[in-house]
Order: sequence, then C-alpha cells, then structure tokens
Amino acid sequence: MGDKARENTGRSGAIVVVAVALMAIGLVMVASTSVSLAASAAAPAFWQTPFGRQLIFVLAGVMAILAASQVGPSVLASPRARVWISQLLFLICVLCLIATLLPGLGDSHRGSHRWLRVSAGGFSLGLQPSELAKLALVGLLAMLLTERGADPRSFKRCFLPAAVAIGICVGLVGKEDFGTAALLAAVGGAMLLVGGCRLRHLAVGDDLQDRQDHRRHGAAEHERSRRGDGRTTQGPSYVPR
Repeated sequence: MGDKARENTGRSGAIVVVAVALMAIGLVMVASTSVSLAASAAAPAFWQTPFGRQLIFVLAGVMAILAASQVGPSVLASPRARVWISQLLFLICVLCLIATLLPGLGDSHRGSHRWLRVSAGGFSLGLQPSELAKLALVGLLAMLLTERGADPRSFKRCFLPAAVAIGICVGLVGKEDFGTAALLAAVGGAMLLVGGCRLRHLAVGDDLQDRQDHRRHGAAEHERSRRGDGRTTQGPSYVPR
C-alpha cells in the first residue's frame, strides 16, 4: 500500500507541475499582449486589467489544484462519493447552461448567450458553462461506464443514459457554440466506444426501427395465425374422398 500511495502521489505531483507550467505560459502570453508600457504595474487599476484578472485566476487555480491533489484521492476512493459528485456536477452544469439562455440571466456577448456574469463590489466575474460541461460530461460518462455493476454493453442501463446526457449537453451548448458542441459529441462518442459499448448502439434510430419492425411483423404473424385458426374451426370440415 505504501509503494502504491507513493506512486499515486508522484503522479499527482507531475500533473500539478505540468498544469502550473501551462498556466504560467498562459500568464506570460497575456502579459505580453495586454500590459501597457505607459501604465505602472502598481497602479490602483492593476487588478482591473486583463493581466491582473488572469493572475487572480491563476493563483486561485493553483490553490484549487493543490487542494484537490491532497483531498481528491481519499474522497474519490468511495464509490458513493464518485456517483454523488459526478451527478451533482452534471446537474449544476445543466442548470447553468439553461440559465445562459434565459432572459435576464445570460450575458449577451457579441450576440451570443454563452456567459453568466456575477458582479459584486465593482468586480465582475464571468463564467462560461460550456467549459464546465466538458468536465461534467466526462465525469458522468466515466461513472456510468466504470462503476460497480455497470454494463457498457447494455442498451438501457448504460448506453441510453449516457446518450441522453450527451444529447442534453450538445443540445444546450450547440444553440450558441457549435464548435464546443461538436467537441462534446466527439469526446462522448469516443468514451462510449473505448468504454465497451456496442458499435450498433451508436445507430440508435436504426436499432429502434428494427425493434419496431420486429414488433409489427410479430403482430402481423399473430393476426394471420389467429385468422387461420378461425377459418379452420368455423369453416366447413374437409372430408377427403
């Protein structure tokens, strides 16, 4: 157990280092394109500049990563916690996506309703729920495909709930952001394939149509059989010569 714990800790540390490095590169790029040489970095309006806001988000993100790397493994070790967290995150994501489309809640930017904006104390914070959908959808699909008792080859118990979740995210996001919606659909479909779902389940319409045709064919056969029995019992008896 000790070796495994150290191995997991090493992997978490590597992920944290890579994430911090990427955020640092992004911060440098924002600074190079937004900081004015004429304005002092110590000016009171520094935290209102794009670089200042990005710096706040980077610091908050680093603290969140460090906290998740310490708390996450112990919390996610419980199957009930994984199910509860993935479902709650997906529900919050769907509510936020719906809120962006409601008048008075969504923030219209260049004619597109993709943002939610919260303002307090002169500081405005914008949230794009489609970014949260990328994480929430992956977490929910991972739970549906891998949790105890999951059967990826089952149409009703696994594929159908996963397809509904993908459809909800793609439908709500695609109204305003087709590119992100296409990405969600591609990632969701790839996860279903890698997770072990049957290829023919991807053609949901064909599968349902085959079932409907099978039911109609069975009903027609039953009706012909019933009418044939009626002619045999009610018609004149046949007496061979």
